[in-house]
Amino acid sequence: VGLWRLTQNTDNGPVPLYLQVAGQEGAALYSGDWDELVLVDWKLQPEGVFFNWQVQGFNVAFQGTRRGEKVEGTWELVHPQYHMRSSFDGVRLLSGASWRPLQSSDPEAMPEFLDLNRPLIEHHSDLTDYWHQTFYPDFLPLLQDAPSPEQLSDTLGQPAFAQQAQEFARIGENLAAQLSRLSVQLPYRVVALPFGPEQPRRVRVGPSAFLLANPSAMLHDSPEQAETKIALALLRASFEQYHPTATAPSLEVFRRGIPVYLWVRSYSRPLEEPLGVSAARLHELEGKLEELKRRAESLQQLGQAEWAILGYHFLRYLAESRPLPTLVELPVKEINHAFENFLKPAGALEKPAPGR
Repeated sequence: VGLWRLTQNTDNGPVPLYLQVAGQEGAALYSGDWDELVLVDWKLQPEGVFFNWQVQGFNVAFQGTRRGEKVEGTWELVHPQYHMRSSFDGVRLLSGASWRPLQSSDPEAMPEFLDLNRPLIEHHSDLTDYWHQTFYPDFLPLLQDAPSPEQLSDTLGQPAFAQQAQEFARIGENLAAQLSRLSVQLPYRVVALPFGPEQPRRVRVGPSAFLLANPSAMLHDSPEQAETKIALALLRASFEQYHPTATAPSLEVFRRGIPVYLWVRSYSRPLEEPLGVSAARLHELEGKLEELKRRAESLQQLGQAEWAILGYHFLRYLAESRPLPTLVELPVKEINHAFENFLKPAGALEKPAPGR
């Protein structure tokens, strides 16, 4: 019973997996990015484990022997035309039948922006105890490559770290406040960490959804434009989750327009800032809007700023008949229908139909 991190050894290198065991009555398997995998069969005993999961029509069977807090064994990919077999090992991270990130916090009271740098800085004098007793069991298992307390202490000891953490917290909290003013809630709680990915990474475990962000990495370039760049990066990572593998022009335009439109509505600042263009270039793009529509409809290649300006105007068009909180979660059918009207020449453009 508990949370186990498994390492599947493959020809392409180690692959992390997580096995959450609530007892004989329940178990769940997650990928290294915390996508839930389909367990089709499993058997857990004090001395060993067997489970079978399915991916893209392939069955992958794991069978291992437990020795205390560790487990090791073999995995086998079972398919009539393709066969693989190798080893795996694992370690129990946490004991207990139930676990979810930050379980000691009240989900209803938890802020949209959660700064985990602040308590780490405050507990620098007793960092090892705080790390093992509080920080680790509540959150750390979400990270694939978590540092040791010694490495963390070195990071906290850097002169610029506290300043970067404070600046990032200010930007994140301000963004959450601006969205709240518009009655829009971030679908992921932003969690500021002193380590982790250079770009915000989405993590979902059951009902808990987090956006992991590393302040030092995100403040490394262009500090003078930090507020705009970080706010946009957080908005993209939070709201581009809708239709993330978009291939249809309507969904691609919608997906790219969300962060830009929300940024402009939140900060009431010039559109050229989130687009990263000059006022003259923005004026040029605005004049080419009808051309951009035609190019998007025929799946022609568009530049980043061209996609963004088209997306921004599409979101403005949608917002004429829909409240902003519902705009970010429109179903595909409504997006496609609205996009057909949006592509019409300006003189023939219909007023968008009210959303449900």
